[in-house]
Amino acid sequence: MSKALITIGAKTSHGGMVTECENSFLINGMAVHLNGMKHYCPKCQTTVTAIASDLSTIVKGRAVIIAGDKASCGATFLPMQNLTISKK
Repeated sequence: MSKALITIGAKTSHGGMVTECENSFLINGMAVHLNGMKHYCPKCQTTVTAIASDLSTIVKGRAVIIAGDKASCGATFLPMQNLTISKK
């Protein structure tokens, strides 16, 4: 199964937007969001942390966040592009 990578500017189901990313790994020119990175959740009115569900793609020691992964508040990350990674 393939899922899209989450990049800068991607939204969450709570209306949040990804702003913290790793600039050394780009997808279509956009930096990717990694496990443990933070963003502001407008629904919960707090800063929350990204939680990776798949540890198979690692960048600088952290798993890449993919579509469907959750933030610590329960929000789901929504993709804004369609490049994917495949699970073996």
